[in-house]
Amino acid sequence: MKFAVKQLAAALILGIATCAANAGVISVQFGQTPDSLKNPSQTGAAALGNANDLWNRFTGGTGKGNSLLDTSGQASGVTLDFASSHLYSADPSYYAFAGTSLAGLMQGYLVGDAGQVGGITMTLGGLTPGQAYDLLVYTQGDNNSKGRSIQIDANGVVQASLQSNANTLALNDNYVRLTVTADGKGQINVIGTTLRGEGNINGFQLEPVDVPEPGAPALLLLGAVALAVARWRKQGSSR
Repeated sequence: MKFAVKQLAAALILGIATCAANAGVISVQFGQTPDSLKNPSQTGAAALGNANDLWNRFTGGTGKGNSLLDTSGQASGVTLDFASSHLYSADPSYYAFAGTSLAGLMQGYLVGDAGQVGGITMTLGGLTPGQAYDLLVYTQGDNNSKGRSIQIDANGVVQASLQSNANTLALNDNYVRLTVTADGKGQINVIGTTLRGEGNINGFQLEPVDVPEPGAPALLLLGAVALAVARWRKQGSSR
């Protein structure tokens, strides 16, 4: 019985740790070295989030094994690998979001060149296998080249985006929202497939779907431990 109690206690600790991991929103932007005019750093909300949210920022077209922070600045346990043709930051003179609160996110982007089947790829690791996540991928380019569009495929969930260079966030125009289940390895694999012209990804946000508050499973496990201890004591006193 003592061993069973220890097992339950260990399960309690593991349950709390598991719930704490991946519990918050993760936000990522792509852009060149921060510049107050051409490519400012993003903070705060986009289609998801709150004021003063932290964004992870990447300034190159490829990256591997990057550890991501959640929007509160805490380690999330989630990693990011990504690859693209190159990274670009648009000149504000032909970019619709210039001077707005979303300029940092929407003026910089990964590029998938025309004709490439998978010009941009991203792999999110360290997720909970079988857990559903809302994935918002921002996809706007600029007005330097009209008629761009891109298709986002995340673990087989597919949505196209028009990239019309709108000046406000518009679903399936400059961002897509997909509900994706992490695979058995705890991964979400994202492919940006170019449909017309150049394909672009500005960044993304990730949030678990219907994850209980850390206190809920912890309280359940704590109750199970308490019940086991009570039974063990009762059995001991009756001998």
